[in-house]
Amino acid sequence: MQNGQIIKKAKDVGIVEIILLCQNDLEVTQKCLEFLYRHTNNFSVVFIDNASSDGSFDFLKKFAENNDNFTLVRNKTDVGCIPGRNLGYKISCDLDHEPKYICFLDNDQFVSKGWLQRHLAVMERGYDIVGAEAWLIHPTTLLPVRHNTRLDQEFSYVGCGGMMIKRTVIEDIGLFDEDLGLSHFEDPLLNFFAHESGYNIGWNIKHGIRHEQQTNVATNEEKRRRFLFAYEVFKKKWSGKTVPRMLQVHLDIFDL
Repeated sequence: MQNGQIIKKAKDVGIVEIILLCQNDLEVTQKCLEFLYRHTNNFSVVFIDNASSDGSFDFLKKFAENNDNFTLVRNKTDVGCIPGRNLGYKISCDLDHEPKYICFLDNDQFVSKGWLQRHLAVMERGYDIVGAEAWLIHPTTLLPVRHNTRLDQEFSYVGCGGMMIKRTVIEDIGLFDEDLGLSHFEDPLLNFFAHESGYNIGWNIKHGIRHEQQTNVATNEEKRRRFLFAYEVFKKKWSGKTVPRMLQVHLDIFDL
């Protein structure tokens, strides 16, 4: 078996294609999909299993058989978050799926009723990317310095988890930069390039997505190594450029 083997193809495609991936954490994945399918309509899923060894793949295979809007892809090795998300989008294109929007969720994110409608409501106010989590980047160190909690706070980027992006934007500027390695800093870099290209980025403060921390993705030492590697690459790529500072507008959306 090679990486990217399609186990089951979705028959039904919605307006939004949701890219999900896991590497073990079976109970977390089960909970994620339970909430997603309970609270979401007009969507399809491309799910990447990154060589899980805890029974996750057996669960996902059965889940795929019972849901026509679910594409399951199996990797023989853990390719990481950045290549995994990119693979999910590539698989979507190879299947000739053409939903208007692509949404990236983490398998430890649990959605609530109306989350997708609220994301779309923000998007339809003239945005090309909408995120659930907004962060401010320091203009000199290029490190995140604030996780926003108020709409009057400026932000530099929205995080990958819970990020919706128009397919046309991806076709124009591409997706996550794999020079960064397996994980970290892919979301600010994508946001920065999108902002530089003139695309509008919005933050949905009422996203309705609860984010719990995974435990089995990598050891702390491995996470630190990945972080430091990606950070050095990120600094080189954005050296001498201005860090975006954006402010969410159309605040009347959040009165709904």
